[in-house]
Amino acid sequence: MKNNFVRYIAIGQACFYLGILLCITIRPEGLSANGGISYYGVYMATILPYIIALLGPGIFCVRAGLQLDAKDFKFLRNGLIVIGVLMIGILLTPDTLSIFVADLHQGIGSLLFISQLIISAWITHKLNYDLKAILLVLIELTGGILAFLYLKPVSGFLLQSQVLFQVGFGILAIYALPRIYLEATKH
Repeated sequence: MKNNFVRYIAIGQACFYLGILLCITIRPEGLSANGGISYYGVYMATILPYIIALLGPGIFCVRAGLQLDAKDFKFLRNGLIVIGVLMIGILLTPDTLSIFVADLHQGIGSLLFISQLIISAWITHKLNYDLKAILLVLIELTGGILAFLYLKPVSGFLLQSQVLFQVGFGILAIYALPRIYLEATKH
């Protein structure tokens, strides 16, 4: 097992936030459109940063998972690979193509959030319910609940709640995974 899996997660997170920031800079109206991150996937001006925001973390999450080969990390390995594939799946299912593809897009997004929450619970358990980890999971959970509530209304804060969710997950992963790795390599 190599410790650079955490670096891959950090690079993926940087891609996500850079892409989202560029999208918002180019089309700030997306902040109030309640279309979520996917709002930016249909405009030529934002398609490249949108791709960076989803493909970057998708690829780097898969790469991070592939770095984990120890038996103790099989669950995390598989979870990171699933998360990466789901992020790429969101990118490949534009929600404006058809009702079927929109439903598929939404289903993949829901599976992504659920997968990230499961990995977050695993991380928190591995850290013996460290207070910082619990707080980050609560931030993630709050973003997830808000994203669910803003999924259907015409107006709301879907983008902001999705980003809040990713903030909780990303910071938790970057904070916790080196600690878990160090603890596992001590034995």
